[in-house]
Amino acid sequence: MIIAIDGPAGAGKGTIAVYLAGHFGFTYLDTGILYRALAHEALERSVDTEDESAIIALAASLTVQQAMGKGDALRGEEVAAVASRIAVIGEVRALLTQMQRDFGNNVSLPYKGAILDGRDIGTVIYPNATCKLFNTASPEIRLKRRLLESGDAKREQFRQALY
Repeated sequence: MIIAIDGPAGAGKGTIAVYLAGHFGFTYLDTGILYRALAHEALERSVDTEDESAIIALAASLTVQQAMGKGDALRGEEVAAVASRIAVIGEVRALLTQMQRDFGNNVSLPYKGAILDGRDIGTVIYPNATCKLFNTASPEIRLKRRLLESGDAKREQFRQALY
């Protein structure tokens, strides 16, 4: 069983996905982590992010396990900016799309299925998912969620803007 959760940044897709995965005994993948992990690797290895062939080669060597092991290192603004730039490279998208499909298609015990969240999971990655959810929130809530997860300086700016 595949559950696809789509929606814009900061809408709470991950929060819902983590809860559902734990509740139903599913494995979970935040698909955006793959792009951020690739960006992080490129920055760590000083790979020119404008060199498409180098980024494609790096994407071909990435695994879901590597990406999931990066943790908070993937949440910085520099990583996010690079992830946005490399996400438009067609071959990178094709490689990471296949990685996401493989993740969902190769679920093994003790998991009963897979939950994937991202921005095109139900339309591109798994258009025939067993269950599709689209989650959104008001722009104010989405902004608040993004700022609260982006670090102390941004958090302080947001706190001051609220009060």
